[in-house]
Amino acid sequence: MGAGPKHFFYQDSREPVNIRADNLAVSDKNKTATYSGHVVVTQGAVRMQCARVVVHYHSAGPDRHGVVDRFECKPDYLHLVD
Repeated sequence: MGAGPKHFFYQDSREPVNIRADNLAVSDKNKTATYSGHVVVTQGAVRMQCARVVVHYHSAGPDRHGVVDRFECKPDYLHLVD
């Protein structure tokens, strides 16, 4: 795959997204959550593994919780399993 972040688009947005990682850092100012260390993101039958995942969100949800705009898999390593 080429250089730069990888965007992970979900086939079925009704499925819950689960993220496992060794570390998590959240920036409310930048509206990002950065997961690092053995990151595994799953949604339904799709699984993404990366060294680091940055989740971009906004706070416009009905309960004022973050609504995910996109996931970025960084650095240039992406492994999808379905």
